[in-house]
Amino acid sequence: MSEAVEPGSAPTQLSLTRDDPALLQATRSRAQNRKPRPTRVSGGGGRSDEPFYTVAQLASRLSLSERTVRDMLNRGEIPCYRIGPQRRIDPDDLRHWLEQRRERR
Repeated sequence: MSEAVEPGSAPTQLSLTRDDPALLQATRSRAQNRKPRPTRVSGGGGRSDEPFYTVAQLASRLSLSERTVRDMLNRGEIPCYRIGPQRRIDPDDLRHWLEQRRERR
């Protein structure tokens, strides 16, 4: 419930600082109840944190049709991960795959 404020005076503000015991206790209890975050498991030492590509994103990036990309994935030409019915392509694997196909003269 609100206290009456005299005209011309500023309302009293509640201030919480890092030294406030109530704030410290609330922060500690939230931290103790929080589930631990899963750690990212990476296969190689220098893996990037870029998200994996979907078939549509890869097709757009390579300027190919989605059908062509799916055919290449089905033949095993492009390395990918199968997650249920979907496929995901690791950007690092894609870079390596593209580097192997670079034409040098």
